[in-house]
Amino acid sequence: MKIKQQKIPISIRRTAARHLESIRDTRIGLNSQDLYLSDSVVPIYRPDLKQPAYYEFHIINEARSNVDNRKDLTEKVNKINIYGPSGLKEIYGTEESIKTLELDYIERFRTGVQGFIIVSSGKHDFPITHWSLESEPPSQLLNNLAVSQKLSVAKVYKVDALSYIGEDKKGKEVASLGQRPSLISGLQADLSSSESQKISSAVTERKATRHENDSFKIRQGKLSLKGPKPKDFKFTNSTWEAIKKNFEKSFKPLMNQLQISASEVWEKEKMIEEFGEGIIAGDRFYIPVLEKDFTVELSGDASKFTVLRVVKRSNSMSAIELTTKKLPVSRELDLSVEIRYGKSSEMIRLFVVNPDSPTESINNLKNEE
Repeated sequence: MKIKQQKIPISIRRTAARHLESIRDTRIGLNSQDLYLSDSVVPIYRPDLKQPAYYEFHIINEARSNVDNRKDLTEKVNKINIYGPSGLKEIYGTEESIKTLELDYIERFRTGVQGFIIVSSGKHDFPITHWSLESEPPSQLLNNLAVSQKLSVAKVYKVDALSYIGEDKKGKEVASLGQRPSLISGLQADLSSSESQKISSAVTERKATRHENDSFKIRQGKLSLKGPKPKDFKFTNSTWEAIKKNFEKSFKPLMNQLQISASEVWEKEKMIEEFGEGIIAGDRFYIPVLEKDFTVELSGDASKFTVLRVVKRSNSMSAIELTTKKLPVSRELDLSVEIRYGKSSEMIRLFVVNPDSPTESINNLKNEE
């Protein structure tokens, strides 16, 4: 079920690595310096696409987290202390539930899996569709469910935002996560059209009649319908076989709308790739390296003002630390970083501005942060 990272496009690997880097030493990712991405990834499919629609990267914690189980005499309940990347968690519960939770966390820490990042393989969805620093990867949860029934997962499908299906080699469902979607009939082909966005309303008009002593009696009026006639949708709870077979027919309008919604984010990704990501002179900027053996070369007008340092990370991985001195000019300067691996390479484009730059560039960078 797993494949080596090197077998998937380097742009997908960069997206996952950049996301993990962005949460280091933040409130979300406290104590996250020891985290790194697994060497292997899990391809995840969608029923309407032939090739993998997503790739699941496992986040590994080399340092492992600590689990401390004790009975709290004050509260007279069992308590478990979990020390993870987001800090200390104090969880209370019955003796049986705490014991189960402890065994679960001990198993997770034994394997080293701390969380996951799921990256889309194309523009059919957002670049990052699901991630966590606390939960086990969906593929691992599915496999645990299957193993408990003496079954195994050969292929993973994502059928909704938080809904996953695991099937065996014969295509039979063996495990599921989340609420699976119902098949829908009657959807308009183009959900973004002006006609589909019109609002329907129903208003009951009532008439008041005055009686003696200034009392009023409300007489029932008529029902007035305004706007387009509501569509008659039909929802059908179906088996996995039926969902897989009718997925494209049933959900195509929704999948098209999802792609439209994600297009703005992909456009920003394209602009960053083409014109570069902005950094401020004086700040440290980190670029995670995707493989253990590499060479790096700086070029561009800002390169002669930039100090490069290689920072060692967990699992013998590295990150490139860039620090640019204050620029002698008020405009932004280009900085390109070429990283070469054994059989591949990547070019990362940046641009540097001074913190006191009079242009709008510095304000835009602060807004993005």
